[in-house]
Amino acid sequence: MERCPNCRARIKEQPQQCRRCSMELDTLWELKEKVMTLDKKAAKAILEGKMKQAKQLLKQRIKLINSAFIQELLLFVSTQADKENLNDAKLIQLNANQWESFQNLLGRSSSNPLRIGDTENQA
Repeated sequence: MERCPNCRARIKEQPQQCRRCSMELDTLWELKEKVMTLDKKAAKAILEGKMKQAKQLLKQRIKLINSAFIQELLLFVSTQADKENLNDAKLIQLNANQWESFQNLLGRSSSNPLRIGDTENQA
């Protein structure tokens, strides 16, 4: 923040209040710090491919200060997170299909499936 949001006076360093209009600036400095922290965490999550985490962080960020760029970034991250969810669902389905194929290989029917703890002697 280079200028007071109230009177537009130049601000040097991080004063607690504006020298011209005496507006309290502490809350604005805290807000700026929170936004910067969320931005850094979201960027790190994106770089690490943790789109679900980035999505949550960007949603928190938008509640504090909204911008067109953050909206676009959230849209992108949400799309990527949805693709992750879809891939997870496909993986679960694939594993279920593989389990069924494994059951068929063993000659088990769905009415007599293999259970954990079963041994060949119990079959």
